[in-house]
Amino acid sequence: MHTILTQRPSALNLQPLTTYLINFAIIVHSIEPYQDLDENDLDETKATPEEDPKTSFRCGKAVYNPLTHKCCYLNVIPKYSTCQPRCGLVSYNPLTHQCCYLKVIPKRLICRRPRCGSVSYNPLTHKCCYLKVIPKLSICRRPRCGLVSYNPYTHKCCYLKVIPKLSICKPPRCGLVSYNPLTHKCCYLKVIPKLSICKPPRCGWVSYNPLTHKCCNLKVIPKRSLCLSLKCGLVSYSPVTHKCCYLKVIPKLSICRPRCGLVSYNPLTHRCCHGKVIPKLFICKPKIKYYLSSTGH
Repeated sequence: MHTILTQRPSALNLQPLTTYLINFAIIVHSIEPYQDLDENDLDETKATPEEDPKTSFRCGKAVYNPLTHKCCYLNVIPKYSTCQPRCGLVSYNPLTHQCCYLKVIPKRLICRRPRCGSVSYNPLTHKCCYLKVIPKLSICRRPRCGLVSYNPYTHKCCYLKVIPKLSICKPPRCGLVSYNPLTHKCCYLKVIPKLSICKPPRCGWVSYNPLTHKCCNLKVIPKRSLCLSLKCGLVSYSPVTHKCCYLKVIPKLSICRPRCGLVSYNPLTHRCCHGKVIPKLFICKPKIKYYLSSTGH
């Protein structure tokens, strides 16, 4: 007769089950605290510097977000823009060329400042205006020569007069004399200081234009006319130094007094009557000549 033996489960047989239940409880416990976090708590956990895409990408010294921008030759540009570096208004390939003061040159060349005439300048702050360096924001105007503007590439200023650039600059002339118009001026064929008032010359008491007339013996005559000397009776004289006094030449500063015989008189108050001075109101009677008759009567 077989005897059926029944055994109680030993502690050794229950160990695997117990281990499984303990591990399951640990996992559940570790998950439950995260199920109580709200959305703000989740955002703060993501916003760590190690996981923020905005700080994990650099373009040269700039930081950018790769979701919205990209790095283009050390410049941050919008993500969907075409990556082409520019030098001023011109795009270029930085692998073969370089930007030198807003001008594209081969990469092997040395970058030098541009020149304006004989002066070098920085085109980022200044510009060349007709061979003269001016601030970049200034208006570029043509240079002036006196009151006239000109192009210095084709012409030049010569004593306040615009002439072709290849021409020789000579000072202007005033009659037969050359002068500098910056300090002097021509006044009716005579050089005078620039600040002086230009007045026409005088001929005696009369002013005249020496370009069309001339002074002849204190008398204004046309420039092409022949200047003849003055006559006093039969004698010629210069009115600059002498004068005619009743058909007699006397020094210019002398007093002109007519003579009646050997006596001088004032013709405004007296007159000469047959070699004798009489008042001007008296009548000068002609001389009566008497002839003796041959008959003796």
